[in-house]
Amino acid sequence: MDEKGRFEYINGKKVGVILNFDLYPEKVYKEDFERFVNYQKKLSLTGEVWETYFKFYKQIKEFKEIPYGIFRDYSFSFFSKIVFELLKNNPGFIVSNSLNIQIKLIQEEDTFQYRDKVSDAENACFYGAGSWFIQLIVAPFFYLKHIDFNYIMRFLLHELTHFIDHNEGKLLWEKRYKYKLGELMKNTRDYSLYSPLFFLYYSMFNLREEGLADFVARMNSPMIEINMGGIKEYNKNLDKLTKLTNLEECRNFYEKDIGWNNLTPSGEFANGRFMCLFIALYVAKRRKSPYYINLEGKNIFNGYQFKNLDKLLSSNRVIFISNLSKDVINEAITYIRPTAHYYFIRLYEGCCKNLGISDKNRVMTEKRFYKLKKQAIAYAKSERKGRLGKEGFRYIE
Repeated sequence: MDEKGRFEYINGKKVGVILNFDLYPEKVYKEDFERFVNYQKKLSLTGEVWETYFKFYKQIKEFKEIPYGIFRDYSFSFFSKIVFELLKNNPGFIVSNSLNIQIKLIQEEDTFQYRDKVSDAENACFYGAGSWFIQLIVAPFFYLKHIDFNYIMRFLLHELTHFIDHNEGKLLWEKRYKYKLGELMKNTRDYSLYSPLFFLYYSMFNLREEGLADFVARMNSPMIEINMGGIKEYNKNLDKLTKLTNLEECRNFYEKDIGWNNLTPSGEFANGRFMCLFIALYVAKRRKSPYYINLEGKNIFNGYQFKNLDKLLSSNRVIFISNLSKDVINEAITYIRPTAHYYFIRLYEGCCKNLGISDKNRVMTEKRFYKLKKQAIAYAKSERKGRLGKEGFRYIE
């Protein structure tokens, strides 16, 4: 097996970081590297750039080829250093006496994902795209002698949160529900009735699963935003989802505008993070732990109980929360982690009520979810009734 490994002891527990290159030989690496260079040259003409892509073209006139051996050495050396540093500061991720962080490098578009089907308490397994390592680790250091360690730690914190959830069995209930909905769709030829429901439920699950992971990933950030424009857009997109009656159309719309392809404030990742942040604000109020509210670059509040929060949210301006204590964040996480789906929304709503936040300014409510669910079913039935009626047939429930 073609791999590199390193082991250290953290709090008396053996921790290993292993990078597996079996599926990422030199030939595959060179293909990805060529795509990286071409992309950077394209950026030099268009100026367009994703958050995860460094603007190398502004500082480098010519991209000298990075040898495969250096790619392997840099990937392993710097990545393992980041992992060990992260775990030393967050030993709670080490859930057994021996933990192996295993990454299998693959050729795929920029990605780094936890693999729950093969992981266990002793093995946290991930797929990491070679292009991810080129963009975030190898090229930055080779060309600029600088790596954004904090940015990479956000990725790792996000995915390791999934590892914790999986090993503590917090999401088993969620998986049973996904299976139930999947079986419901499989056992009927009329997907139109159930396809919006499937993705509607999926998004409700991800508010907790991805929202918590994104919240944990930003726990060391100086500021965390609350974007009411994004919250409203998220709800508008859920409403649009309920009016789709084609499985492929639902899937494409969900992935692009609601799910993992939308990492803007209107996506479910961000909206789940907003919910976690409101829960943390409740904890701060209960503990009388002060924090700052920043608006347009100015601190407008310093304390633990902001009585005009609902009014500020109604203004639809982006606000930032800063200086939340680590104790507040950790306590909020302990409240959130045992929850899933309805229970997470219920916890969130209870905190919003305590903070004086009205229903209209909440990311999601149980009442709103059930309304969306009924709307999806009613719309699908109406479509079916219309199709039958056009051909002179009658819709029978």
